[in-house]
Amino acid sequence: MSVTFTGYKDLLISDKGGGVLGELPPLVVYPTTPAPPPVCLADLIALFREIIQQCVKSGNLTEDIAKALGIFEEPVLAKLVEGTPNLTL
Repeated sequence: MSVTFTGYKDLLISDKGGGVLGELPPLVVYPTTPAPPPVCLADLIALFREIIQQCVKSGNLTEDIAKALGIFEEPVLAKLVEGTPNLTL
């Protein structure tokens, strides 16, 4: 049974298709390039934080843009109310 890599992944994760996993499908072999492609740096979270800080410091980042990018979340007041203590003396 010839299975694509995506099909193999689907079988592995959620058993879509009701099959039994066999051998890994052959990987695609790309032609070599004169120079190897650049490798992604480690610690992507730190890199994203750095980029976000640069955007904030630039002064061009508005609240609407930050919401659209998913880097600004409005506080939910319902959660804040749940956490307030009820103190009496």
